[in-house]
Amino acid sequence: ASISRGDLDSAAKFLNRVGDIREAEYVRGILDAKKGNYASAVSHFRKSNDPKAKQAIDQIADIENYKGAVTYR
Repeated sequence: ASISRGDLDSAAKFLNRVGDIREAEYVRGILDAKKGNYASAVSHFRKSNDPKAKQAIDQIADIENYKGAVTYR
């Protein structure tokens, strides 16, 4: 709920209490992507091993490619 309200700091604090479970890693990826920390987001998505992670990584790669940066694929 914090993420949808744009309260990324509260979401991050909650995730720190949750630990390194798969779902938390995926949400950490979302948080980092929203903050523009794409390399960190990709790392969290990969750790999550979530089926949606590949799509998220592909979207980040598209953003980075558009900006002329290094790809993650």
